[in-house]
Amino acid sequence: MPGMDGLEFLALLRAHVPDLRCVVVSACADASILSQADRLGVVACLRKPVPISELVEVLERLAAMRVRPDAGPSAFLQDPAVLPSPATRSGLDRLDANLLRKTSQLSLLTQFSAALCAAPNTDPTAAANSRPGDRLAPLVRRSLEIARRALAAKQATLGLLDHETIRPVETLGVSEVSLPLTEAARHLAMGTEGEPWHGTIDGVPLAAAALVIHGETVGVLCVGRPIGEHPFGMSDADLLAAFAAQTAVALENASLGRQLEQAFQASVASLIVTLEAKHKYTEGHSMRVAEYARGISVTLGLSVLAHEQVHTAALLHDLGKVGIRDEVLDKPGDLTAAEWAAMREHPQLGARILGSLGFLTEEARIVRHHHERLDGSGYPDGLTGEDIPLAARIIGVADAFDAMRSARSYRRELSEAAAIDELRRGAGTQFDPDAVEAFCAWRAAHSATTGPPLPSTVALGAEPR
Repeated sequence: MPGMDGLEFLALLRAHVPDLRCVVVSACADASILSQADRLGVVACLRKPVPISELVEVLERLAAMRVRPDAGPSAFLQDPAVLPSPATRSGLDRLDANLLRKTSQLSLLTQFSAALCAAPNTDPTAAANSRPGDRLAPLVRRSLEIARRALAAKQATLGLLDHETIRPVETLGVSEVSLPLTEAARHLAMGTEGEPWHGTIDGVPLAAAALVIHGETVGVLCVGRPIGEHPFGMSDADLLAAFAAQTAVALENASLGRQLEQAFQASVASLIVTLEAKHKYTEGHSMRVAEYARGISVTLGLSVLAHEQVHTAALLHDLGKVGIRDEVLDKPGDLTAAEWAAMREHPQLGARILGSLGFLTEEARIVRHHHERLDGSGYPDGLTGEDIPLAARIIGVADAFDAMRSARSYRRELSEAAAIDELRRGAGTQFDPDAVEAFCAWRAAHSATTGPPLPSTVALGAEPR
């Protein structure tokens, strides 16, 4: 039952019609739930599937019952000679009509809220190529579609305030005329603050409600029917207002979630810059790798969302090194087997840190696999070929290039031409060939438009630590 479970509904009936006789029919075998139903004064609890003989027995018992005037709500007496009066037979007709309407609205709102919270069922290609602001569009469309159907409207429109004018941002359904959002908003403004409006404009039946966030009106939700059709009533407007309130909350949460994600990424970027500053050979490494990786992503023609994921994962790819001892990170010579094993843990540690956050799941997977090799000789999982996420293959190229362009105490840095030759030599075994060629093309274009190569002081080696 949407909006409430059977026990809640039973309690609601008992509160408003104490002498209503109820029989529970359920597939539930939970003794505690059946006990709660019994305490609420049910005549019987029947388990599905109900045998005909049990059903007949209970119906006969109900027909023979009468309520003793001085008894409590569940005190029924067996008296075959006395049948219940019509007034006793149907306690439901004494339920307040407003309560029934509110219960119906609660059911609709519960379904509406669940639909808004559901994952968007959109074309993944279109979603992947959308701008960050466009991610709210599926939520708005779901809101309009549910409101339109619930209110039997032909068209629903959502508009947002833009410099004191209403700008339509999404419309669903068909109608011979566009819904007059500006006029509807004017009627809302003339009414009691916060109250929805319903009426007719140029013969079009309309209902409108304000979208309010933190006490400020930010837009209007409006539904309409064709000219001459049945107008909306106050209960329709009330329901639309409830839909508008939930839509505003969902929009705010989605926007806030994005802001929090961006703020977190900025905070982590600041943390990484601080950590890298402690080790001169790593200073600026993650920022450069992120820039290189984004360049590869753009050159390959990946989606806007993929650009973001690649850039974020590249920025955070060495986050797991916070768990590596400084003496290992700063060691000037070759690492021992134990030290190398500890160093190899950083992709997994970084992935665990990011994965625990919930909203960087894909970035966590990318970070885990940025040291994999196409031939399966990488770590931590020895993945091969396309089993390695494309973003991880991109970061592998960017990471290796920055490592080779950096001086270490035990070796000199390579020239840019030599580093690119090494990337091409490893294409197909260590590196993704398409990512290598995309990087070379981007780097050539970057150098041609911005002058000399970016300065580099990091040294992680062609097999980066």
